[in-house]
Amino acid sequence: MEYRTNFLLNIFGGFFTLVIQLYLWSSIFENTSSKTVFGYTYSELIIYTVMAALVTNLVSTGFERDIALDIKDGGLSKFLIQPINYFKFRSSCFLGQKCSELLVTIILSVFLLCTINSVMDLDLNIINIFFSIIPILLSILLNFLFFYCISSLAFWFEEVSMLFWGVNLLTLIISGSIFPLDIFGERLNYALNFLPFKYTVYFPINIITGRLSPSMILNGVLIQLVWIVIHFFLLKALWKIGMNKYLAVGG
Repeated sequence: MEYRTNFLLNIFGGFFTLVIQLYLWSSIFENTSSKTVFGYTYSELIIYTVMAALVTNLVSTGFERDIALDIKDGGLSKFLIQPINYFKFRSSCFLGQKCSELLVTIILSVFLLCTINSVMDLDLNIINIFFSIIPILLSILLNFLFFYCISSLAFWFEEVSMLFWGVNLLTLIISGSIFPLDIFGERLNYALNFLPFKYTVYFPINIITGRLSPSMILNGVLIQLVWIVIHFFLLKALWKIGMNKYLAVGG
């Protein structure tokens, strides 16, 4: 219930941010003679902004502090004496949470895009939306594994709240959640190709807007899979080392 409440609050909170972003892009296009800004047409930026808000909420995790609390207060102890794998427990909770969120996100996406399309003529292609389904699901998995790895830092640091806040803020920026990464320029954008973050938000949204060719989509999916494998083995290594330091305080 707590996760669902947080999800809905994030959706409604993100609505005001979305309105501000839409107003910002509208103002920019009204004051420029160019038909594109950072390589995006007005309709592409509208679609990007709306979908970025929804996809960002969908791939978000929110369990970092719960895991850190289990490590700090000894909550992991019960999983050591019971035949319950902690990773499977967290994965199951996350999967159950995301199943309901996925349905809500689909409904909101259809509603918002149809509403905006009634106001302006958006160039939406149903095939591009279909092609984005698997990349979005992989984005959810990739973000889950990344933040699970970040959560393991609680084995080494007693206070990790500010660390989680900083990592969340950084990932919001370099994943394309706030604005398209094209704003950063070619050099930085090229560097981000070798990091996992752009493949959680920026990549699937650009599939929806039709900016990526089939070969680019396939290449992006392969990169997502590589990062998922890397994070999975990194997670196992971190937790194996971390459990050797686990003191079970309060457990």
